[in-house]
Order: sequence, then structure tokens, then C-alpha cells
Amino acid sequence: MYLSQKDFKSIMQFPKKKIIKSKSNYKKYGDEHLYCEWVNCNRPRWLGPHHITFRSQGGGDEDENLISLCKKHHDYCHGPDSRIARTFLKDLKRGQDSSGTETEDDT
Repeated sequence: MYLSQKDFKSIMQFPKKKIIKSKSNYKKYGDEHLYCEWVNCNRPRWLGPHHITFRSQGGGDEDENLISLCKKHHDYCHGPDSRIARTFLKDLKRGQDSSGTETEDDT
């Protein structure tokens, strides 16, 4: 049996995970976080906010998935230790440092 391209595409449709893509939230976060949020770093932010879980992997633009980073820490998050860096950033956003102890919130 031969399927037309249209029939094949309709059969192969898979539900996609809904990703929050909010340019306004991304911009707002960037406007409010001008310096690197890495522990003990106070360098100016490089580029816009960084996605902790990349958009290509299902990450959205909610505050919990955004962080401002300087160039040094941004490059680290895309280097060979990127998995370690992302785990660290997720812990940091949850209010813990890399040792698992609570960090102080300055807000």
C-alpha cells in the first residue's frame, strides 16, 4: 500500500511539549538582571539572559529557566563541562550553592 505525502505527515504527527516563549518576559528579565548571577561574580551581563535548559531541549522563557551571565560563565555553560554547569545553575536558581547549602537571597 502506498501512502501519499499528506497521509504520511498526518500519521507521523506527534504532540509537542508546550514551551513558554515570552519575548516580554525574556526582555523584562534582562532589564532587571544586568550583572552575572554566578556565585561571587559581579561582572556585567554578556548578551541577553541565558537559558539554563536550552530552548531546543524544551526550556522556556520563565524566570526559573533564565539567568544573567558574564562572558566567562556563559562560555563555561557551553563548554565541555556544560552538564555540570547547568546542574549548578539549576541549584543556584533553587537557592542552593554547589555544596547544597542555602544561599542568601538579596531581595
